[in-house]
Amino acid sequence: MGGGGKDCRATHWVVLQWCGTSSCEHLPAGLAETRETMISRSMTHLFTRRMRLLACAAALTVAALLALCGCGASSLSTPTTTFPQATIVGPQTFLNDSAAATAALRDFVNALSGNGPTLSSAQAKAISPLLDAALGRAQLEQARLSQEHIDDARLEAQRQAVIGPFGAVVSEMVTITGFAHSGNAVALTHQLGTLRTQLAALSQAGL
Repeated sequence: MGGGGKDCRATHWVVLQWCGTSSCEHLPAGLAETRETMISRSMTHLFTRRMRLLACAAALTVAALLALCGCGASSLSTPTTTFPQATIVGPQTFLNDSAAATAALRDFVNALSGNGPTLSSAQAKAISPLLDAALGRAQLEQARLSQEHIDDARLEAQRQAVIGPFGAVVSEMVTITGFAHSGNAVALTHQLGTLRTQLAALSQAGL
């Protein structure tokens, strides 16, 4: 290697070359420890950078989720029971159910955003009761919206349009809540992107 070895040892490029070629087995004496140190530093740097990027992505995703769930009439009465299948209801019942569904989604996302852009395993477990509560309300509204039929053609068409997307969101909420209970903060954070996409689809459907 000659005099250039000293310069190369100070760069990540040489580390990658040492680790990526057969010459890795024929390092000059005294450089093996330097190589291992550089590899360790490189891996630590890459891991730290990746976690920061994940944290930034999570923060942006939660902000987008909050925007999607920002509406909702919290002053309306909250439904507490389901309907017999194919129950005919008036427009106000449907509007109340839609508002309650939106409020449940908003509370779910608010619970996720309570710890800022980062989320530890302990924090994930700590928010699981809040996620449980919001999920339970969303599941109730999913059942009600599936069971009722509105005596207004336009609103009935809207109800039918939102049932599928709302069910997909609730299913994603179940997955995220499961990750929270197990303390799997990394998997939970990754799942936020899917939730954002499904919430956007639900919004486009009319809820």
